[in-house]
Amino acid sequence: FLFIIAYTFFFIQSIRLILANHRFNWLQQLGKKLIVLAYVAAILDVIENMLMLASIMGHYSAGSIIATSSAATLKFSIIAIILIYLIGSLLLTLKSKKSPS
Repeated sequence: FLFIIAYTFFFIQSIRLILANHRFNWLQQLGKKLIVLAYVAAILDVIENMLMLASIMGHYSAGSIIATSSAATLKFSIIAIILIYLIGSLLLTLKSKKSPS
C-alpha cells in the first residue's frame, strides 16, 4: 500500500510542477482535473488491493471478481491518461526551449 502513496505523490507533484511552469489555459485546466483523478486512481487501487486480498483468502464471488477487474481497469486508464499528460507536457517544454525566442 506504500507504493500507492508514492506514485500518487509523484503524479500530483509532477502535475503541480507543470501547472507552475506552463501558462496554456487548456494545460492548466486539464492538470487540475488530473490531480483529482490521481486521488481517484489511488482510491481505486486500495479497493482493488482489498478485493484481491479477500479473493486470496477465499472470500470471493463473481461480483467481487468483476469489481476487482473494473477497479483495476479504471485505475490503469486514469494512470495512462496522467502519463500521456506528463509526457506530452515534457515534449511541449522541450519544443518551446528549442524554438527561437
